[in-house]
Amino acid sequence: IAENTRTTEGFLPEADAVIMVSGYDGPLTQEELLAAGSLSRANRKLFFVLNKHDMAAPQARPEVENYVRARLAEVCGPDAPPIFSLSAREALAAKSSGNAAALAASGIDGLERALTRFLVDERSAQLLRSMCDRASQLLATLDGDPSPLRARLDGLAGLSQFRLSAPAAPAAGGHDVSRVAERSFRMEECAICARVADTLFDFMRQYQYDLVTRAEERERLASAGGLCAPHTWLYASLASDRDVCVALTPLAKRLATDLRAASSSPVQPDGARQSAHDAAPSCPVCAVEGAAQSRAVSELARMHEAPPSGEPGNVPSLCLPHLRLIASQLGDRPLTRALERRQSMAAERLAEDMQRYVMKRDAIRAGLASDEETQAARRATSFVAGHRAIAARDRAITPQDRSVAPRGRGG
Repeated sequence: IAENTRTTEGFLPEADAVIMVSGYDGPLTQEELLAAGSLSRANRKLFFVLNKHDMAAPQARPEVENYVRARLAEVCGPDAPPIFSLSAREALAAKSSGNAAALAASGIDGLERALTRFLVDERSAQLLRSMCDRASQLLATLDGDPSPLRARLDGLAGLSQFRLSAPAAPAAGGHDVSRVAERSFRMEECAICARVADTLFDFMRQYQYDLVTRAEERERLASAGGLCAPHTWLYASLASDRDVCVALTPLAKRLATDLRAASSSPVQPDGARQSAHDAAPSCPVCAVEGAAQSRAVSELARMHEAPPSGEPGNVPSLCLPHLRLIASQLGDRPLTRALERRQSMAAERLAEDMQRYVMKRDAIRAGLASDEETQAARRATSFVAGHRAIAARDRAITPQDRSVAPRGRGG
């Protein structure tokens, strides 16, 4: 099941040890073999279990075990994990009945002893190795010379007889554990929308106060023709009705004057109109929004651009409008392709979440829907349209309006 595979693979980079369970009825599938190789290259402790040995004839078990052992050696080399042959069903029955002989025959005791030994004697060393390995991966994404920090990590890792090394290239057709998690990318909040929305909120919080307390600010707003429609509603959602009345009274008076003048002006023979209220307002919030968006795009490009040789590191999630915007500004560059690749995987995951939510909802099984599936509709809307306030601003400007609308939104 693809969803189960993605969930497991997404967790592998966080695991310090893994129990991989296969079965005599279908030993070591290709997915299991690839995962074992990834775990071995990532220095993760692996316990390999061959379950259901009660379903195989005793004389046939060695042949299966030798096959599995040989395949694991191909991808894990000398670090191939030992194989624990057991029957979970027989072990459960033996424990329920207190039958010590049957419990020993089930094979479960060998696995339990190995796990106990790991937890008591090896776990701390393995945890240290895993943490040093993750820190080493992080160093590779930082600017500057990581050698001094890597040397200190080497010394720390040496406490557990472990030396850091550059990540090994995956075998042909295999998975690298640092790459395999890419398939678990989720649709998150757009990094640019989040920055712009935070900037807008901070600005509006101060601006609505200035409009109430400073007469010159109210006159300046009136001279500009007010705010654009979406930002007027954003302002009204933050301010009280009293403060809205105080702030917009000068604007209403100026609009009354302009509309009266327009209504009493001579009719032009050619039907042309030139009136003060016809022009779109020079919305100050749009200027703040445009500047914040330009800064966010520039910072994203600077922080995540690929080195002269190599691929960009972990790139953030973007909504479709901002993905188009940054693609148009950057052109065909490694960062553009990395962003597109990340969002293609996230969109695929999102589509599956929505499909599963609909199926569970229609089957009156909505209570079984995960948080990701329940929120899929909201996340899909945010991905396609961007942040609500910012998307409303874009919709409010028609192509004809763009010649007079305030610019500064980065294109």
